[in-house]
Amino acid sequence: MKNLSLIVLIFLLIISALIFNLFDANKKIDNYFELNNQIIHISQLNTKLQEFSKNNLSSQNYKEIQIDINTIKNIFFNIENNKNYIQHKKTNFYKKILSIKILIEEEIEIIEKMNSFNIIFNNSIKNIQILKSKIDHNKFDKFYNIALTLNYQKSIDIFEIKNELNSIGFSNKQEEDFISNINVIFDYYTKKEDFQTQISNLNLFNEINTLHNIFEFYMQDIIKNIKKSMIIFIVLLSISILLFIYYAYSVLKNKMDLDKFKNALDISDNIIIITDEKHNIKYVNQGFEKTTGYTKEEVIGKKPSILNSGLLDKKFFDNLKSTINNGEKWNGEFINRNKFGKITYEKTSITPIKNQHNKIVEFLAIKLDITKEKEYQNILTQQSKMVSMGELLENIAHQWRQPLSIISSLSSSMLIQFQYANPSKEELQTSFEKIFETTQKLSNTIDDLKNFFDKNEEIVAFEIGTTIEKAINLFNIKLEFNEVQVEFEKINNCILEGKESEFIQVILNILNNSFDAFKHKNIKNKIIRINTNIEDNYLKIAISDNAGGTNSNILDKMFELYFTTKHKAIGTGIGLYMVYQIITYHLKGRVYAKNSCLITQEKEENKGISIIIEIPLN
Repeated sequence: MKNLSLIVLIFLLIISALIFNLFDANKKIDNYFELNNQIIHISQLNTKLQEFSKNNLSSQNYKEIQIDINTIKNIFFNIENNKNYIQHKKTNFYKKILSIKILIEEEIEIIEKMNSFNIIFNNSIKNIQILKSKIDHNKFDKFYNIALTLNYQKSIDIFEIKNELNSIGFSNKQEEDFISNINVIFDYYTKKEDFQTQISNLNLFNEINTLHNIFEFYMQDIIKNIKKSMIIFIVLLSISILLFIYYAYSVLKNKMDLDKFKNALDISDNIIIITDEKHNIKYVNQGFEKTTGYTKEEVIGKKPSILNSGLLDKKFFDNLKSTINNGEKWNGEFINRNKFGKITYEKTSITPIKNQHNKIVEFLAIKLDITKEKEYQNILTQQSKMVSMGELLENIAHQWRQPLSIISSLSSSMLIQFQYANPSKEELQTSFEKIFETTQKLSNTIDDLKNFFDKNEEIVAFEIGTTIEKAINLFNIKLEFNEVQVEFEKINNCILEGKESEFIQVILNILNNSFDAFKHKNIKNKIIRINTNIEDNYLKIAISDNAGGTNSNILDKMFELYFTTKHKAIGTGIGLYMVYQIITYHLKGRVYAKNSCLITQEKEENKGISIIIEIPLN
């Protein structure tokens, strides 16, 4: 989604830039054409100015020229404010416009001077026409005619005529004024030629033609740049379109892959549940429906707690919620109840799903229905317990012989005393106390046996040292009868949470494994040593014997189901497998075996096997 937004943004930016560039290019072209039209207009007006300077001047003509002069000034003002013109400040185009402006200003100044002289000239023409009737015609007719027709007589030497006029002299005021006005007319024509020469020397036609050429070059350059920009934008647009097509293809492909994955999830035997951040169910697959009996429609929008069997405590769920709400993956086992009330066991992994802002938006739970495995494991557990029961009953038979013999002897003695003597109160009390103490021991043995086979035992906190002693006591008669000595270094105040009977079964199975290893071996001092200690918040229990050890290849297989090196008459291959199952899955620890060397009190070194148990205490 983020990539799509980026591509769309780039696409829109390129489109916007392309539109802006087209608009800007059109505007620039319009401005350049406007500049071109203004330059052409200046050229046309300049032609009129020069024609005006060459022809006879009149006030009416000058008024028209004055309009053209104002137009030229406005054109230059517009040019100077044109953006395209301003952008070319350092170019020949800009400099040439500025140069032409200065030259035209000079031309206008000359024309304005010519206009001033023209006014004087016209006044002088009027004056000589008025004075003609008041002067001597014989002296001045020649000069009068020349003055009126001088504009058409290009071959007349004005300087020579002026000298001739001034040499005549005058006899009255009218003649003096006439000569003065004639001189003004002659001077006007002289000045007019000078002004025309000045205008001609400005060379404005060539300058404007040069400007046209420069402008044409810049126009071609601008059009070329616009074409380049257009090509670049079209290429970028094409690339963005290709990217969009590629992304759309990728999205489609991912969607197809996602659909395949979803179909795979739907038909998977695993149970898949997806919830939102508030733990409301959003999705379940067919495996969920098959295992729980609920349909999708029945559970969507509800909490997974509808499956709660009530067999797991609040601490379990608090730990689960704390783990996943902190963004961590949780692994564990659920004991749930399906729609029809049947208990199901599910091995579960719950993973928080986060968005691009690292915020949890969903939870993905993948569950494996292990109900059948649990049932099978329970069967194996019961089988193991039944095997243990036979051994324990044998132990109890040995264990109870002595207490029963004591009770029988005391009872017989008391009966004889009642029949043939008068027993004292103290003697009776002593006998009763001994009988009570002995029966209490028998009762404790029955309680231990009852607890060991209790199917509904709850998870409790138990003290490790005491529990190991219980296991030793259950097995002790058998060990003593076969001269197997148990050395136990008890650890105090070490508490573990779990099913105590399962832990007793672990110790019994390991003790029995060592006991069987001593059979048919001529070992003088048979020893089973139990060491317990705490390292790095782990409880470590090492149960070692000196029964000779075994092949290293066998060590790796000892905890496999039905694996045994014993004769079929005494070995089932279940005992150590149950040890592995209970330690690994119920107590979240590890168990392994290794060959070891046990040193006796006589400093003798005897080879044997050590079974190491490591259980986390947290």
